[in-house]
Amino acid sequence: MMPIIPVNIRFILITVCLIGGIGLSFVEGGLAWSWMLLVPGIILLFGYFFLGTLASTSKKIQEGDFEGAKAQLALTKKPEWLLSFNKGIYHFLKGSIAMQEKDWKNADVELKKALDSDMPSADYKAQIYLGLLGIASQRRNIKQAKEYLTDLKKLKVSDPNLLAVIQDTENQLKRAQGNPRGVYPQQGGRRNTRRVR
Repeated sequence: MMPIIPVNIRFILITVCLIGGIGLSFVEGGLAWSWMLLVPGIILLFGYFFLGTLASTSKKIQEGDFEGAKAQLALTKKPEWLLSFNKGIYHFLKGSIAMQEKDWKNADVELKKALDSDMPSADYKAQIYLGLLGIASQRRNIKQAKEYLTDLKKLKVSDPNLLAVIQDTENQLKRAQGNPRGVYPQQGGRRNTRRVR
């Protein structure tokens, strides 16, 4: 796994490389050497706009630091510029954070956006469905939750831990039928949110 460069360090590197490269190009004989700074700076800059801060956000979620994750994700200033599948991950992470804050309305909106995006694997889609299923259960909409479970079970999930969560969720949902208070099958941002690589 490649090391994750902290966002503040990344911004410093971008600034140093670009300004240093441009400055070096004006020095006599420095034009050829300036590309040694400009190229890494440009790569880091493009990486920021097209990949965002998803990796560092995911790491914060893995650590259980949802406030830190929210702050990291907010540093992705242009989510519409992200690569197609990264847009889906962006909305997935944003929805997961909203769920931890019990902001069910925004969580529902963001997870549906993620579901409509080009997610990289069935495991990611499964986590989205688990989130939507949990929100439906919180709203006591067991019918909607069962529909999400049906779609969820059609996916070819490969993660054994995720399969166990799906089975547990199905069992909870079965017990919830006839329960007027509804149920919230545990989607678990810390346990089930996979780290973005």
